[in-house]
Amino acid sequence: MILYIIQMPSDIEKALIYNSKPDSQILIDFKKKYPDIEWVFEFLYQRDFKKFDIEKLIKLNAKKQYITAILNMYLESLSKRNLKDSLRSIYLKYKNYFNAKSYEILYSILKDKNILLELANNFPSSEIVYKSINELKLSQLTKAQILYYNEKYKDLIEQIQPESALYFYVDALSKLSDFKKASEICKNYKNTNFKKSDYFFECALNLLEYGDTITAFEFIDSLYEYNPYIAVRLGGYNAIVSKRYDLFFNTLKDTLIGEVQFMKALVYYVKRDYINTIITLEKIPKITNDNFEISRAYYWLYKLTRNNDYLMKIYKTHPNGYYALYSNFYPKIIDTTFYDESKFQLYQKPIILEILGFRSEFWRFLNEENRIYLIYMLNKIGSYDLALDLAENLISPFIPKDIIFMAYPTPYFQEFLNASNKSGIEIELLYAIVREESKFNKNVVSRAGAMGIAQVMPEDFKRWSRKLNLPYKPFDVKINLLIGAMHFKEFLEMFNYDINLTICAYNAGPNAVKRWLSVLDYNDTDLFFELIPYRETRNYYRRVMRSYLMYKYIFSNFK
Repeated sequence: MILYIIQMPSDIEKALIYNSKPDSQILIDFKKKYPDIEWVFEFLYQRDFKKFDIEKLIKLNAKKQYITAILNMYLESLSKRNLKDSLRSIYLKYKNYFNAKSYEILYSILKDKNILLELANNFPSSEIVYKSINELKLSQLTKAQILYYNEKYKDLIEQIQPESALYFYVDALSKLSDFKKASEICKNYKNTNFKKSDYFFECALNLLEYGDTITAFEFIDSLYEYNPYIAVRLGGYNAIVSKRYDLFFNTLKDTLIGEVQFMKALVYYVKRDYINTIITLEKIPKITNDNFEISRAYYWLYKLTRNNDYLMKIYKTHPNGYYALYSNFYPKIIDTTFYDESKFQLYQKPIILEILGFRSEFWRFLNEENRIYLIYMLNKIGSYDLALDLAENLISPFIPKDIIFMAYPTPYFQEFLNASNKSGIEIELLYAIVREESKFNKNVVSRAGAMGIAQVMPEDFKRWSRKLNLPYKPFDVKINLLIGAMHFKEFLEMFNYDINLTICAYNAGPNAVKRWLSVLDYNDTDLFFELIPYRETRNYYRRVMRSYLMYKYIFSNFK
């Protein structure tokens, strides 16, 4: 592999020194040089040196979330000193900038029920609100939200009238696996004024689980008006599983939306009505500008007709897409460089913002002129996730070699090689999984709690660290990669070394994959992976397979 070395401008080298204990002079220098983003450095100055000046931040047009962060530090400082009058003054003056933490800090000192009520109405998931739920006069809907977001589903069913909070009531029953009662509620209340789309979706799911397919399709029809994508996916999957194709076609209107037409085509395909399958697929390139949807339609047209013209259309439409690579078409890589190192000094402002943690501000300064330079500089500072996203958007049928390396980077090579050798998993597959799991961010934690570069759940990390006699260091790249590789190998063995099913299991869990195998025909693998009911897993599978194919291509051609 080729290593590109970039000399960083001196200001960026200064910024790299900025850690948890910054030199205030660095911030002062930056403020002078970049006055148009002075609020960034003012926020950092206030945060690190506790110079609470909210009015200055507001005048500098700092974003609300950053003003809130400073306010919360200020509130914590006042609460430690029990300065109640000052706390109340801040509340009256700046409560439009408050988040849940702000209200919780205030209430812990002031014990004002009005503040608690505002917290309940604006942030019902607060644990403090749940603990005080019986002290407040709350509407049934607000109370239902508090119980629901604090996962007190049984309490919700016992304390709330269904009609006052239908979505929360039905979903709580679903969480308790009481599909019969949930279905009865849905039949009694076929509409709602609150969270309509979510309610229709939950009712359809519960009715399908209960076995009432006909009524379920009534709710799918209602959902279709608000979210045709989810409605057609849910309807198509269940029509195919139940073989009730008539319900699908009689219920869902013929809307010119790419995803709707594609699911119609799949239902025709399963019915073996191949003429209508082809007619429906041919509509898609005419009604959408989405390159993914168009390339998917061309792939299925090729599958049905074996007309090679469709293969070329896949490649031209989406050269870096799953369907192009899966059809063995790869971008033509040329040995050309499109950047001039002498210009790096011109584009350092957004890089400094990225280093300091202001990615949303970074995007403000990104443009076509500086994009190529920023990709290289981001790789230099280790922001692989942002760099590969930007580089991936530059991939075309003919692409410079260095861009493809930035879109599919190979950091931590020795650590990946170690994990590959010890687990027996191909290094290209490990790179593909990690690229899509964490984008090489070694410190990331997902919303579900998955940790580190390979995104391993805490319980799995503990189990494997004991089994392999490794220390519990989830953010150590070498350890995390090895445990992630061994965990993937465990799934691989479970699914008889089928890489495709194992990729899905790594995302959705093995039980979900086994459930799909029990109702879908795996002999037609193209159909199986198109019909996976979890959107996240469908997309994850395609992304990992695309990256796997590309890494195999890179490793075999550019060692």
